[in-house]
Amino acid sequence: MTAIIGFIDNKNKKIIMGGDSLSSDNYKKFSRKDEKVFVKDNYIYGFCNDYKILNLVKYHFIAPEWKYKSFKKYDNTTFINKIFIPSLADFLQDNDIEIENDRMGHEELCLIGFNGSLYKIYDDMEVEELVMDWNTCGSGGMYLLGYFEGAYIENNTIDIEKLIKNAIYTTAERIPSVGGNVDIKELSYE
Repeated sequence: MTAIIGFIDNKNKKIIMGGDSLSSDNYKKFSRKDEKVFVKDNYIYGFCNDYKILNLVKYHFIAPEWKYKSFKKYDNTTFINKIFIPSLADFLQDNDIEIENDRMGHEELCLIGFNGSLYKIYDDMEVEELVMDWNTCGSGGMYLLGYFEGAYIENNTIDIEKLIKNAIYTTAERIPSVGGNVDIKELSYE
């Protein structure tokens, strides 16, 4: 259904995220205007698989803000697991979205970046943080990861936005469920 990639640019203190615009199922595919990657409050999101959840989060979810003094005692990973994820899970359940607890339904939901960290969230609310400064999600995610990683390691001075676009367009040539326009957003952090 998609290809989303996020990159933590520690040098310029920003998180850059890109995604395709294709929506597809077993019978059809088309580009949508509603972007899968967006910035809201102090977070950057990249959604795959479910436009209902994307739109609920984009237009209705009020994420907890890390800047509050009571949350400053947590590092980013503790905050995302202890504060953000329970808030997101409650919000989704309040809007009739079932949280998958069955490991057979373990699918990627989105990438979330904030405060210089990047996480992949699964539909059972598992949180994944890689040791690398990048991650992907969606049906084209593994191909996208391989292309991006190979190109970045070969030349880590390359323009990241250009690399993200090239990686997504190349993935679209190989993965039928990836395509359309490429949208790139960024979120600065301190």
